[in-house]
Amino acid sequence: MTKKKNMIARICGLLIVLTLISCCFLGTTFARYTSNVSGTASVTVAKWDIDFGDASTGINLTWGEDKLSPSAQGYDTVGQAVTTNTTDLVKVATIKNEGDVDALVTITGANGTALAEEAHPDRVTCNAAYTDTITVDAVKGLFTITFTDNQGSPLTSNTFTVSSHDSYDVYAIVTWTTDYSKCTSAKAAEAVDALDTYVGQYVTSVSWDVEFTAVQSSELPA
Repeated sequence: MTKKKNMIARICGLLIVLTLISCCFLGTTFARYTSNVSGTASVTVAKWDIDFGDASTGINLTWGEDKLSPSAQGYDTVGQAVTTNTTDLVKVATIKNEGDVDALVTITGANGTALAEEAHPDRVTCNAAYTDTITVDAVKGLFTITFTDNQGSPLTSNTFTVSSHDSYDVYAIVTWTTDYSKCTSAKAAEAVDALDTYVGQYVTSVSWDVEFTAVQSSELPA
């Protein structure tokens, strides 16, 4: 009888142990085999590298010994608008794009004309077309600068594109314009000629300080 009780007690103890073990796994799902690997994702940044050469901080455009005079053609008849004379085409900058994207370059500041005048007597008094004394603004108005490509074609809005890993040569010309558009007689045209003469006598040079600005104009991937 005692042996039978001991057997029952052992069986009950075993059942309790098995019950506890099964409770440990209750609600648990056994995982499948898994593998993993780690790595690094990267992208190469497109290079931005623009070389303005001498224009890196703004350049001073001068024609040096390439002198400019007004046109030899004077006033001829009523209705004659202007006569002009222009310098030779001169290269003023080479823009190099060593980067990986295109660059749109804009030229600004070309209207900042500076004048170098020698000592002179009283300014010439004009009449008709010029009712006031000769002024610096009147002198500035005689000269215009035009930026071009290497064929002499004017740059539209003073902008141009330099492709990636390419270069672009910028040229310019200066034009002296004698404006007879307000003149109704040869007598009135004398004032216009007087302004040209004044510049020839007392203005030693005309120059422009300009700035080149480049901005990205393409992207990668294209």
